[in-house]
Amino acid sequence: MTGTPGSRAPDFVEPTADVFRYSGWAVDPPSMLPLVRPSARREAHVARLRAVENGPGVSATTFETVLIPPLRGVPRLDVVRLERSSGAGSLPTGPSGPDLPEPGLVLTATVARQFGDTERTWDATFLFNHFTAPSADVALGAWERVAGWYASTMGVDNSTLLLPHAPSPFAIVNYVRIPTGAARFLVTQIVRPSFHRDVRRVLDRAGMRYLPILA
Repeated sequence: MTGTPGSRAPDFVEPTADVFRYSGWAVDPPSMLPLVRPSARREAHVARLRAVENGPGVSATTFETVLIPPLRGVPRLDVVRLERSSGAGSLPTGPSGPDLPEPGLVLTATVARQFGDTERTWDATFLFNHFTAPSADVALGAWERVAGWYASTMGVDNSTLLLPHAPSPFAIVNYVRIPTGAARFLVTQIVRPSFHRDVRRVLDRAGMRYLPILA
């Protein structure tokens, strides 16, 4: 694998065999501004999701989005739920309960690449980066080339790269615990010349778009 100049590929590990379901709701997202303000409707929705019982061998985590960059096509989801089935556990049909609307986005996925432990702590901000690409193979190859830049330049010590089952609007979804707050992470990334030279250029040449939300 060839990385970006001046970066070292992270220490990839054998991906977990767990199956994930990623669900997202647009409960009360901002219409234009990137920052997601507190909302009583959203809090009530999150409380209902957290009351849903998980099946055997299934864990679930509910996230509240804090920042949605103003990018065309970005999923405007202000509540995200990640269900994870380990071993022989099977995912249920989906979170259900009284007054719980259908999610606007549902993806079932396996882990294609992994380094570090994304869920080592929950006291953090998490990035869900949705990538469009001509194919999953193209997306995986480009992601491998830029992963080292995030590890060496941005201090990212983990990544759980979700490969959605077809059909899906996204080729891959990168699930990451980031080392800083949402706004600081994005600004620090954008102001670095090497981001545009070594990351954006790789993704642009691969015909990929990146559509992040932070939760």
